[in-house]
Amino acid sequence: MLIRLTLGVLLLIMTGILGKFFFVKFLVIGGFLALAIWSFKEAQYDPLETTMGKIYLGVGGFAAIILLVIPAIMGLLSSALSVASSGGGILFLLVVAYMIWGNK
Repeated sequence: MLIRLTLGVLLLIMTGILGKFFFVKFLVIGGFLALAIWSFKEAQYDPLETTMGKIYLGVGGFAAIILLVIPAIMGLLSSALSVASSGGGILFLLVVAYMIWGNK
């Protein structure tokens, strides 16, 4: 679990330093989703892992909103909407939201 926490902190630091690059945005979001899947895989051994997995999914979803959806909305408001970045980001947000709240 300590390794996953360290990787999560490194992803947040990388977002702060290199967050303006489009590839880094997808790398960070995918990294948090990979950490969540890793936590759910280990959940059979420790019930805390399920909670940590949901936290990682929540952070990944929040990162998707901050890094993909909000810039798409800002682009829409400035009449320069890029379908390639906004459509994929919104679809990705829907998938993350379903993964967090759809499995009940």
